[in-house]
Amino acid sequence: MTYTFNAYLKTRSKNTFQDDAVLQTCLKKLAPPHSRGMTAKKELLEIGKYAAETMPSLSQTAARKENEPKLHPYNAFNERIHDIEIHASTQKLMQDLYNFKLGFSNGNIFEHYAKLYLIAQNGEAGVCCSLACSDGLERILRKYKGQNKILKKAHWDLTHPTPNQFYHGAQFVTEIQGGSDVAANEVKAVLKGKDWSISGHKWFCSNITANYFLVTAKCEENGKLDKNVSLFLVPNIPTTYEVHRLKDKLGTRELPTAEVTFQDAKATLVGPRGKGVSLVVSEVLVTSRMHCIMAACALLKKAHREVEAYTHFRHAFGRPIHHYSLVQKTLDELKIEHEKITYGFFHLLKRWEASQKNPKTKDAIDTRILISLMKPYATWKATYFLHEAMMLLAGNGIEEQFSQLPRLFRDAVIYETWEGAHFVLLTQAYKDMKVFGIDQDTAGFVKRILGKHHPLENTLKGILQEKDSQRALLQFKNWATQFISLFLLMDQSIGYDF
Repeated sequence: MTYTFNAYLKTRSKNTFQDDAVLQTCLKKLAPPHSRGMTAKKELLEIGKYAAETMPSLSQTAARKENEPKLHPYNAFNERIHDIEIHASTQKLMQDLYNFKLGFSNGNIFEHYAKLYLIAQNGEAGVCCSLACSDGLERILRKYKGQNKILKKAHWDLTHPTPNQFYHGAQFVTEIQGGSDVAANEVKAVLKGKDWSISGHKWFCSNITANYFLVTAKCEENGKLDKNVSLFLVPNIPTTYEVHRLKDKLGTRELPTAEVTFQDAKATLVGPRGKGVSLVVSEVLVTSRMHCIMAACALLKKAHREVEAYTHFRHAFGRPIHHYSLVQKTLDELKIEHEKITYGFFHLLKRWEASQKNPKTKDAIDTRILISLMKPYATWKATYFLHEAMMLLAGNGIEEQFSQLPRLFRDAVIYETWEGAHFVLLTQAYKDMKVFGIDQDTAGFVKRILGKHHPLENTLKGILQEKDSQRALLQFKNWATQFISLFLLMDQSIGYDF
């Protein structure tokens, strides 16, 4: 009798929305009524079906080595073209997902992130970075486009996809001397008449095939260089930049990430001049960090679904392997971690949405810090449990074509580094607490987040009063892990009790 995996494979086609009680509970308990009505449910079921039945094969095909993005810098006539060849499967995914209007929230943030969560269970797949960047770009253009014709057109393009055409965005901040220290940017925006033109090198440019780039640069006018960074919108015109190479990344290999030098690229100022750092952090990077947390939830769900099905299907020594205590322990831990982080994410989403109305309130500042603490925790857990999931599949777990787990594991590591590696975000949270006076009211901060006082507020007070900041940061890392763990256990009313 030929051994068959059919029973196991059938489980993969389950609608990812219908099969997710945690997501349904989050929407029921936390989302406003229009995010859980019949229209929303119909769209979520449609995307859940696509995520389970269509997207896995497309994303796996796109991930094959021979199908990775390729750079063609010149054509046959020695003309510089910088053509980035994207495989047909990735192009198909992009068009499909933008047809679902996933590049912007459209005023319905809970439904939007629920849809993205369903899609992200297939990994970055060459599309999730684009969706995150487009989300951030749409937000900042919505806020600052004013009557500027160029910015208004870009915003219209982003928010009006058609079945045959979509527009998407990217954000280029990192330079060769460092990514997190945005104030040290050296790329220049020179004012020529009434127009700005950008020149200089950007070191890490993901989603280089986007239609619009958000680029940080320092303004130069009449030979004088601004001290502070500004933010610009740059249309993708290949003749205005040179692609040196595509990055050879550990994960998200379907996504073209380039090293680029701009050469007099036409640019439009976004927001107030000299406010680029605060704009890119508050409007763009925070959005991407929320996408990373959401993706971590999605990867944890995918890992649990895969190993739950496999360990019930697979027999060893006369019984299903989930009956073995060490296997069951990992299954239980993975299930609980997914549930906690997913509930925590949607709580955070609700806080974040509320904070947009007045970003200077205590709650808004608390939320900014909470995002900086949550992103390292959630993405680290995703990487850890994807590794554990592969171990439960043993030899099959590390075989690239058997399941998505190896690819998702590599993607999870990328999510850990995107928009601030752990030490960067923890340091930022520590600094924010001092800048915004939380060091003077640690009890208030802890109570506002957890809804009650806790001994960790005294621990935090001691850390923030420590004169040696480097020593304090070592203690702060441990405190942050404990604090986020408590935040994820906070609200028993949603229907879970760990």
